[in-house]
Amino acid sequence: MENKKLREEFEDLKKRFEEELKKAQKENDRLKDDIKLLNERRISQTSVMPFAIKRGHLQDKVIVFGLAANRPTDGDAVNIHAWFSTDTSVMSLWTGTAWVTETFT
Repeated sequence: MENKKLREEFEDLKKRFEEELKKAQKENDRLKDDIKLLNERRISQTSVMPFAIKRGHLQDKVIVFGLAANRPTDGDAVNIHAWFSTDTSVMSLWTGTAWVTETFT
């Protein structure tokens, strides 16, 4: 009687293990497909939403994206020479003494 009960418990555990193994293999295959897709795709800044970019480069200038209120008052102090305000669509360039702005609509 006890052997039968142990056998049933074993079969139940075996069945649950096989189900979990299938789930793990399916997830592993999905991750492999994701990795393959990422390796095949080349991403440029133009294919990324502006709020996702923290810093970009334009010639020798670093462009920082953020809220207008967060733009530093002195670009030289923090080595930022271009700031794009994502909330106001204003591009600001540091001249060395002041910010020069241009609004994009």
